[in-house]
Amino acid sequence: AGGKLGPKWEGPYEVTDTLGNGAYKLRLMEGTMLPRI
Repeated sequence: AGGKLGPKWEGPYEVTDTLGNGAYKLRLMEGTMLPRI
């Protein structure tokens, strides 16, 4: 479900890289890389 009251994230994630300033590269546990938002 989306919209204003829907979940903002799905998980779990694997952090693949730390980009600094609190930003991270993430990958879903099944292997799909997540796009930058």
